[in-house]
Amino acid sequence: MSRMMLLTLVGLGLVVNGCHVHKHKMAGHPQAVTTAKAPAPAPAVAPATAPAPVVKPVAVPAVSPAPAGDWKVAYTSNFKDAVAGDDFLKLEAVVKPEGGALLVMPEAESHHPQIVLKKSFPGNAIRVEFTGSLSGQSVSDLSLVLNAGEEGYSGGYLLQLGGKANTLSRLLKNGEFVEGTEGKFAVTPDKTYKVVAENDNGKITLTVDGKVIFTYADKEPLKGPQHDKIGFYTYRDTMKIDSLVISTK
Repeated sequence: MSRMMLLTLVGLGLVVNGCHVHKHKMAGHPQAVTTAKAPAPAPAVAPATAPAPVVKPVAVPAVSPAPAGDWKVAYTSNFKDAVAGDDFLKLEAVVKPEGGALLVMPEAESHHPQIVLKKSFPGNAIRVEFTGSLSGQSVSDLSLVLNAGEEGYSGGYLLQLGGKANTLSRLLKNGEFVEGTEGKFAVTPDKTYKVVAENDNGKITLTVDGKVIFTYADKEPLKGPQHDKIGFYTYRDTMKIDSLVISTK
């Protein structure tokens, strides 16, 4: 090959002497070859963090607390049933379920409405817990009856709360006042109270909103088939009973 031709080939960018051949890059040409460069490493990607699992709260059924000691619930009602009043004997009383409560009102011309639960509770221990209130022009007696017969408080214990024109609390047995149980207490109209009346083998206790109003130990407690019912008594006004739980031993 002549010296002139070799110079021409070098000028065109070709090396012919048996090694590598490089062609000019021709922009836009599909066969253009360029010297390959190592691809840049892909940026490190942090592993995706899995979202924390959603823990749904476990529903726990509401359970009414059982009374302390050996008491076992024997009857309960929240008076949402329209016929809840049918569980009671009415003594000069009108009973009306309303808004999840039981209303006890006097009959026409009557001032002493009572209701007595038809269910019997034999034995020597009974505990009645209820929430209730009084409404009317002059409220008196948010009172409970224990260990009575179908005639009501005249044959049982009457635990008076706001009795005697809303001036006192006291215990009556078979209609007679029991000495040593009287104290001052006035019921506030339309205020809801939590009342617990208990006869534990002759020990009679009245508790209101967690405070003991009186306690009396009866040496000759009322018992037997003529004294196995509970009830409620008020005077002239309207008694509202929101809930009721009765327990025995």
